[in-house]
Amino acid sequence: MLSLILHSRFKILSFFLVQVERWEMRYLSSTGEGKPAYPKMLDLAHLLKEHVPEEDSSAGPGTGLAHGDYRVDNLVFHRTEDRVIGILDWELSTLGNQMCDVAYSCLAYIIDATPDESTSYGGFEQTGIPRGIPQLEEYLAVYCCFSVNIKYSHFVTTDQLNE
Repeated sequence: MLSLILHSRFKILSFFLVQVERWEMRYLSSTGEGKPAYPKMLDLAHLLKEHVPEEDSSAGPGTGLAHGDYRVDNLVFHRTEDRVIGILDWELSTLGNQMCDVAYSCLAYIIDATPDESTSYGGFEQTGIPRGIPQLEEYLAVYCCFSVNIKYSHFVTTDQLNE
């Protein structure tokens, strides 16, 4: 029944492609008023659109309800227990590859998204992981334990990206 409701509520599109196109449009709109677009950003958008994963379809193994903005700021925590009791901000949700939510929720480990320009942009890996937050590897391993079709070996580490 839930599947039927979700399929009637959401348009099935290539989730990754839609995300990349949205990102590209926002980037291009930020370059208005005589600011030139950085060619490498346009190259990146083109590269991402040309390499949409095969599993990015309504029948793909990672397809389900994707939040679209899954991060700690949108979680409601129990007042006295270490657990999430709610998730806010569902307006970007759709059917899509749930790995987008997982990847987005990992950004804090890699970059520091604080608005203060004087801070490091290294994320937890450089600034230190706050008490109570697991290491990235543990976070991903726990996620995979609760997922049906996702194996930890599918993740690329930041060391691999830096090579």
